[in-house]
Amino acid sequence: MMLAPGVLRLGIRLVRQLAIVIPVLVLLLWVLLPNDHFLRLWARFNLSTIIDPTLTTSQFYGTPLPYPVDLNQDVALLVKSGYGTRHRLRGWLDLIQRGLHFDKFLFVADFDTDDLAMVDAKGEPVIVHNVANMTMHRVMNQLNFEAQKRYPRIEKYTTLEGALKHEYNTIAEKVALEFGWEMDTIKFIPSLELAYIRFPKAKWYLLADDDTYLIRPSLEQFLGHLDSSKSFYVGNAVGAWNGRFAHGGSTIVVSRPALAQLFNGHPDVVEEAYVRSLTASLGDHLVTKTFHRIGLYLKEGYSRFFNGEPPATTKIRHDRMCDPIISYHHIKTSEAMMSVHDVFGHATTPGAPTLQQLEKQPIIQDWDHVGGLDEYTHSVKADTAEACQSKCTSKWSPCLAWTFIPETKVCNTSPWMIVGQTEVGRMTGVNTQLVRKLAKDCLSSMNKV
Repeated sequence: MMLAPGVLRLGIRLVRQLAIVIPVLVLLLWVLLPNDHFLRLWARFNLSTIIDPTLTTSQFYGTPLPYPVDLNQDVALLVKSGYGTRHRLRGWLDLIQRGLHFDKFLFVADFDTDDLAMVDAKGEPVIVHNVANMTMHRVMNQLNFEAQKRYPRIEKYTTLEGALKHEYNTIAEKVALEFGWEMDTIKFIPSLELAYIRFPKAKWYLLADDDTYLIRPSLEQFLGHLDSSKSFYVGNAVGAWNGRFAHGGSTIVVSRPALAQLFNGHPDVVEEAYVRSLTASLGDHLVTKTFHRIGLYLKEGYSRFFNGEPPATTKIRHDRMCDPIISYHHIKTSEAMMSVHDVFGHATTPGAPTLQQLEKQPIIQDWDHVGGLDEYTHSVKADTAEACQSKCTSKWSPCLAWTFIPETKVCNTSPWMIVGQTEVGRMTGVNTQLVRKLAKDCLSSMNKV
């Protein structure tokens, strides 16, 4: 059945009108919607691979750098601690004195310097800035006495402060152990504000945990690709689509224009963030929600260069075989921190992983190259370690590592490999043929730079 000419013309006219109206409506909604509206966040999340800038591995290693950076002059480092983990700051101080040096750095915490006397290499006292107390002063200026009662976190901090003041260390330790994560939440916003005020000439601001290790060559190379005159908020992207945030333990990186946009341009949002820190579940998530309010979003294209695991359990995946790593996390003791520094602190380039150690023996006793299991790993039955190995090294397998547990005859395979650690009784290995191929491909790409 053919349409009448008049009906056909009407249909064509309607389609043309919709082609104009719909984009206009979408643009109008985009302009009118609040920066943190769920539709805007949904759109950004689903379009992030298109709209967010990124760096390929070959681009990362490319020289000359478009925006060279001096880590001592251009970068301000904040190391965030708490009373319960205050001993880690001594390890960080040792790192700084032994080569992981930043001229502009601050220790921030929920206690004062007097509670942890430290001196630098020149014998000068090292100040620990109680940024949690900064939050308390700010919110108490905004909230009346009755309103303050609605926030239990105020009382918890007051208890910690009082215990430290009167040297009731047992009570302070108990509060830190039970409510340390809540004290951590109120430290993020004041830490960034303090650094912004204290270091006005810094181009970049890094907020790291006291159990985070930074690899200077990788950091310097990475920042050298970013224009510090623009607003940047980058890190290891985690969380749901409506609140993607830079994981604090992997290090949060923010440019000065981004902080100026917040602290100079939106003081109302800053004051609101201080109050919201009294109820927020995570401080690093609060940072992203605060930035959302002013139209600044995490640039996820750089996420893969940041890492939230310690060296032994960091996953080396197919697409990250030659990617440099900027940070390690969960390094809990000063001794462990110095051990990591002994390996990475003398590196001069952010080099790719070596295969030499992996090729020495196909089956390793009392070790594990798989690590934790999740939805991407496979666990099957196998009679021997050799049978488990063959499941991993079959022609089309994406498996990079395997671990065999003789007692249960369980074979675990994974699409990644880790350096690993001692696991008595287990037998493990890597798919060296596939590792060689992946390494050859990415190294070839790097050599073309």
